[in-house]
Amino acid sequence: MALTIIPLLFSGGCTALRASRVSSWLATPFQDVSSADELAKPGIKIVHFWASWCPSCVAELPSISALADYAQLHKIELILVATNDTEADIERVLIRKGLSFPRIYLDNQGLLADRFQAQSLPVTFALSDGELVPIRDPESHKYVLKIEGSRAWNKKQKFELIEELSALQFNH
Repeated sequence: MALTIIPLLFSGGCTALRASRVSSWLATPFQDVSSADELAKPGIKIVHFWASWCPSCVAELPSISALADYAQLHKIELILVATNDTEADIERVLIRKGLSFPRIYLDNQGLLADRFQAQSLPVTFALSDGELVPIRDPESHKYVLKIEGSRAWNKKQKFELIEELSALQFNH
């Protein structure tokens, strides 16, 4: 199946959590990024929108963490985007769950969510060189531009998604 690539434009609107605030509880501090322009840079990225106030988002976090770890082995970055959230609330959830992520964007104005047309949470997208690419939904097994709702990213689903995205890196 040929993959359709859809361009996205990024500029401003999101800030990353500052390393000075969260480095004490994160294994890998957040980078000090003042906008989401980095999402448009070359490479494969999984972008996952969530919120600390969303019960299904919080329940899904451990499997998202496992997905992020596996993705990293394949040079794929998983980026969390927290919508309408605070650093303190995010910190509480991550500490309670014993999790850390390399980067979390705060999107309190919904600018990045609007660009992705992320109307519900949680929702997951894949980017290749800054452009949306279809990914296979682990439940329906259909190719979609976004996976809406929480998923149990078990080993099989995690392997399938990452293997397909890894193949994009070699098809450029």
